[in-house]
Amino acid sequence: MTGLPSAFSVQLSLGGVWVDATPWVVGESGGSPTFHAGRPNEFSDVDTSTLTFALRNEDGRWTPRVSTSPYAPNLQPGVRVQVSVTHASTTYPVWGGKVITWSPSWPGFGVTDGIVTVTAACYLQDMTNIALEDRWTEDARAITRAQGTWCDIPDLTGQSSTVTTLVNGGITSTTLGACAIGSGTPSFGTPAGSVTLGKSVTGADVSVVPQGAPGTIDLWVKIPAAPVSSPVIGQAFPLVFLNAGSTLFSVFLQYDSGPQWDIVVRAGTYPTIATVAGNVNTDDWWRISLAPLAGTPTSTVVTVTDASTVTAYSTTVAYDMRTVTQVLTGGTYGGIETAGVVVTGGSTPLVTARGLSGQTAPAAATFAALMSYCPTVPASNYNGLENLTIGEPTWAGQTALLVLQQIARTIGGIGWCRPDGTVELIAGDVAYPVTPAGTLDVAGDIDTATTAPTFIDTSTEQPTRVTVTFPTGSVQVLNPTAESLGKPRREKNLITCALNAATATTIGQYQLAVADAMRIGQITVDLYSTVNDVWALMLLLYPTTVLNLSGWPTAMVGASTYQMVVQGWTITPSEESWLITMDGSPAGTFTSAAWDAGDAYGRWDLDVGAQVTGGTAVGTTGTGTIVVTTAATPLSTAAGDYPMTLLWESEAVVIPSPPGSSTSPQTLTIGTRGADGTTAVAHTTATSIDVWHPAVWGGLI
Repeated sequence: MTGLPSAFSVQLSLGGVWVDATPWVVGESGGSPTFHAGRPNEFSDVDTSTLTFALRNEDGRWTPRVSTSPYAPNLQPGVRVQVSVTHASTTYPVWGGKVITWSPSWPGFGVTDGIVTVTAACYLQDMTNIALEDRWTEDARAITRAQGTWCDIPDLTGQSSTVTTLVNGGITSTTLGACAIGSGTPSFGTPAGSVTLGKSVTGADVSVVPQGAPGTIDLWVKIPAAPVSSPVIGQAFPLVFLNAGSTLFSVFLQYDSGPQWDIVVRAGTYPTIATVAGNVNTDDWWRISLAPLAGTPTSTVVTVTDASTVTAYSTTVAYDMRTVTQVLTGGTYGGIETAGVVVTGGSTPLVTARGLSGQTAPAAATFAALMSYCPTVPASNYNGLENLTIGEPTWAGQTALLVLQQIARTIGGIGWCRPDGTVELIAGDVAYPVTPAGTLDVAGDIDTATTAPTFIDTSTEQPTRVTVTFPTGSVQVLNPTAESLGKPRREKNLITCALNAATATTIGQYQLAVADAMRIGQITVDLYSTVNDVWALMLLLYPTTVLNLSGWPTAMVGASTYQMVVQGWTITPSEESWLITMDGSPAGTFTSAAWDAGDAYGRWDLDVGAQVTGGTAVGTTGTGTIVVTTAATPLSTAAGDYPMTLLWESEAVVIPSPPGSSTSPQTLTIGTRGADGTTAVAHTTATSIDVWHPAVWGGLI
């Protein structure tokens, strides 16, 4: 018996001060806190985790909106909550989030009977409340928040008729003084409203002076559809980058004989050294971004992005933008609209606070951009070495949480809120580990008295058709095996940011195949009464943690050890117990159904059409050999997977040892006929054979 923790703490941030509410927390069974986190199964996205607890309120201190409370007026929705527990001198965060409601009640209708029930949600709830606009607008908001200044952008749907200046890092006071306060464009930070410049021709440049070496420079520009062959056009457009008054390089609009306009980079103002993007006269907004080349910061990467198709073009030039001390941008001429310049200081480069500049990006960068749009989330983290390149998520009209789920399901990962309040994106290499996090002993650690383990056949939950949507289209993936077996049709729609149809198809196939298995649906552990000290193991759970469960009766699951993936859990502490009930999905296999041993997550039935095609046991009721032929997936050759029980038509037969061959057809030796209450039958060749599910046929479900 490991005992109760040495300390349990519930902290509330009231008026910016952390207050210890632990002495008032109701700890008796039936009124103690309840924490829930994770997801019910592998087919679901992780949603907001919740916390419910009650506070004794004999003196009215926890009654909201009462001026006599010592905590007035701070008992409001949005109060931060942090719960922790200390065991064996180590403190573990248990839950972090914000209060949603304070609900006072007086069960005995007496003052001394007062309690306040507090309901809270993790920071994924904040992401649910953030409705995203287009990524250009979210970029402007994020940059403004990070730099503590102001910026102003036009209506990037192409309807704006103003020229606006986004300034981050400083703008000359004379320029500001010459600007009038305008309206009709989104503005973030201070001053309120928008700064609008009148249209201008060459010579009426806006001068932006970076504060320190620039880390990034961005320009938005709208280019009309009809190109005009005029040098004035190009000269009205450029970004000119200077050092102490001398031109380093510039970005120009150049007319070609198409007739089209191209965006080019020039040495000084002439000649052209590289074309970044051609045929840019699309009557839409384009974004021009400059950043030092990773690993070689003396060179500059110039990226041009079409706002409507989110297609990016880039080139690298051998100029050091970090030496830029002034940026000049022309006004407009011939319908060209400049949407201003954003300059971020080199001392605080906003790599993680900038939106995407192309159709593809590493998952970690996309996640960082998303989290920069969520200012009320205190912390975020990308967990994993795997950093897959993904397409552009759907931003506009989505909540931040829905975008997080898009990214997670695209990379085979998990987006969740850690117990310390950090929103984390777990990459696939961490989400599906090969090595279990630890072991629970069935007899000594699992609490069967409170809640007996439950078993679920996931084929009843598995979708039979998945439609996967990605940035440039959608694919449908079917499970003909399920259809042929007469399983109910279950359809699932997934929105992803997969790169292409092939990647989207893989995502859909995984949904169809991975969980057609028997799994242990729920187990409960009472940390107070476990034989082994598993506090650290249980308090460091994350969705998809793999656990070894050892000591099972072999007749129950076919082996003494079974692996499960913990998908979600509920924690219910009290003065008498610490219960953790975990929802699981299959990580290993029941031994009676073990093949495809290289797969670390999920198992499959034998192929539809798997048959006995020969052997000495055919036509008799005695032991002997059978030859099993499968279309795709052969039986395991691992000795640890045997003895294995197979279903030969209606008869269970026990195979004591693996076949000698790892490819079909495979010859097996039968050790027992008519096993598990079935009757030995003289079978013919070309008869079906499949796995034997003892937990189903034995009546445990």
